[in-house]
Amino acid sequence: MPTEFEKAVNAIDLGDLDLLKQIIEAKPDLIKVRNESKEEPYAGYFHGATLLHHVAFNPHRDQQIPANIVEIAEYLLQSGADPNAICGGGPTQPGTDHGTVIGLIISGSQPINTGLAQPLVETLVKYGAEVEYGESGVNLFGALYHTVENKRQKEAAEILYNLGHDIDMVFAAGLGLLHSVKGYIHPDGYLKEGADRYFSQHRRDDNQTASDLEILQDCLLAASVNNQLHVIEFLLTLDLDINAWRKWGPWSVTPLHGAAWAGWVEATQLLIENGASTMLHDPEHNSTAIGWAHYCGRTEVFEWFNQNDSYFNLFDALEFDKADRFRELFGDQDPDMAIGEGQRGVLLRMAAHDGRKEIARFLLEKGADPQLKNSEGKSASDWAKINKHDDVLTLFQEFGSE
Repeated sequence: MPTEFEKAVNAIDLGDLDLLKQIIEAKPDLIKVRNESKEEPYAGYFHGATLLHHVAFNPHRDQQIPANIVEIAEYLLQSGADPNAICGGGPTQPGTDHGTVIGLIISGSQPINTGLAQPLVETLVKYGAEVEYGESGVNLFGALYHTVENKRQKEAAEILYNLGHDIDMVFAAGLGLLHSVKGYIHPDGYLKEGADRYFSQHRRDDNQTASDLEILQDCLLAASVNNQLHVIEFLLTLDLDINAWRKWGPWSVTPLHGAAWAGWVEATQLLIENGASTMLHDPEHNSTAIGWAHYCGRTEVFEWFNQNDSYFNLFDALEFDKADRFRELFGDQDPDMAIGEGQRGVLLRMAAHDGRKEIARFLLEKGADPQLKNSEGKSASDWAKINKHDDVLTLFQEFGSE
């Protein structure tokens, strides 16, 4: 049987304000109750959530955010809900103990996609919510970071800025505030103090002080992830490394990886026109920007890459079945060579796994061995059988191997 708290959450999800009022009027203390469950969705950053936290619909629940969610939020606030209550830090995400209601709204997709983020945040501010979480910049970073998942998070970042959230140079770059970015640069070229006072707290290696050059590289990445073209153009006049690896959240990415990850064709094109390389593999996923765009479903960016085979390196040419490009790059190399983290024979195993018959034929003609196994004991022939690529198996038979 559901608890009174669960009944109240269900009323919020359904947009049934009358039912919510009945539940809370019968048990006013519910407004202060926190869900301390260690089960999803409360096991991580939503651990200890109050009823007010639920108006953000972040994390997602079964229902879509109701059209009257602002009215529901205002009722909860009038009933004594704390607009600055913190949730998070559950057993699956112990470092996330800073989830304000505004932070959840700004970093979630439902409020911004439905146009409800701004009235929700404005209502919370009216009842005393702070747009910033202490001096960490975590709310603004949440919006600028989550552009990689939802382009409209740029709007969320702008909402916070317009409501008075303070910024540093890196956040200004992500917001597209070119005048503010330039304002952090002394005439002698050095950066003013505090250029990354917020952003530095979101680096994985935040115990180390960043150099001026590293801060500028962070600015270039923030601008690329958020499609701030005029900021990118300005920063590239400062002789930065357009292929530098910097942290964005937990991952090391180049500006091109960041732009492709977020799905911005314009930023992707601008970076490549200025020398960004499509050949570089990131250290965590061993993937190029093309691979990131494809894996993350950034169709427009991937199709833009796909118009020019010269953007594809050997692995990408194989993965995306560009046989001519593969042959061009391969030349006279050993067909069984170990590449990246793969053991000998990795190229033919990949071709067999993905059903790339033309590339498999080319490798076999070069003398590749279909029986070479990976660390799991699987050969190219095994992969062709597992994935039912009968045409590749027939090809192996033609070359005297199964």
